[in-house]
Amino acid sequence: MNKKVKIFVMVWNGFDITCKCLNSLFNINYPNYDILLLDNGSEHDMTKEYLKKFPQLQIIRLKKNIGFTGGSNFAIKHCIRDDPDFICFVSNDVEVDPNFINEMLNVADMNPEIGIVSPKIYYYDHKNSNILWWDGGRFDFLKAKGVHINFKKKDSFKNILPREITFFTGCVYMARKDFFEKVGFFDDDYFNYSEDADLSIRAIGKKIKIYYAPKAIVYHKESFDIKNNKGKPYQIYYLVRNNLLIVKKHYALYYKIPVFIYLLFKYFCYNSLYYLVSFDKKSFKSIYIAVFDYIRGNFGRKKNL
Repeated sequence: MNKKVKIFVMVWNGFDITCKCLNSLFNINYPNYDILLLDNGSEHDMTKEYLKKFPQLQIIRLKKNIGFTGGSNFAIKHCIRDDPDFICFVSNDVEVDPNFINEMLNVADMNPEIGIVSPKIYYYDHKNSNILWWDGGRFDFLKAKGVHINFKKKDSFKNILPREITFFTGCVYMARKDFFEKVGFFDDDYFNYSEDADLSIRAIGKKIKIYYAPKAIVYHKESFDIKNNKGKPYQIYYLVRNNLLIVKKHYALYYKIPVFIYLLFKYFCYNSLYYLVSFDKKSFKSIYIAVFDYIRGNFGRKKNL
């Protein structure tokens, strides 16, 4: 097994947590790989500091934050120019098991129709308890979003065989280089959140298989970016608007109406009420802004929330 793997990590601030991620990546048990760090418009240029710790690291720094979709597409296109067999994205708030690349490659080699592979992801803070963040995924048609199987449950180790899934998480994944040539890149209309569900739907539509590799292990320090940077209203806004956008882009007309009714009832009568009684005015407001931005066709980055 000597396939070339190009790993890329995207970062917006978070120097210390990114260094821990990079340290785990530079200690994997696979010989033929290199790592690209894409600085997605961080507030401070830490290029010299990264290179002092990791001199073999490749770094590209963007002047402004162009979102998860924009940053991913920029990095993927750059990786393709290096002509790897596989491109692997790793979120900067994870640490990886030394064998995670080997295990994902083992699954990809099972069938050339497998275009993208997703590893098992545990909560980092519950590392010794084997609490799952990701045990494979499925697309929930009614809720118009990707769902994490066995989310926050203790691993029973029953799902030990690779299997086909209908949704991959953008937290960590490995794709064949030609996957993006066949399916396309992340849709910039989403900016952040739900872009992985959108790409999953498009891949399946192209008869490209998405597989889960349960022996490839990753540990996730969930929501570092949200907790330390933008906050909950930011997350709620993009999730609400982008779930509606998925329905618009991918559902047949006779499904759109009942799903829209369900989602709007959920947002306005359940989620809004919850934030209202919780005195969380910013989250309450973000739901309404998201719905009206969807109606007005305001997609991509939301500058002020």
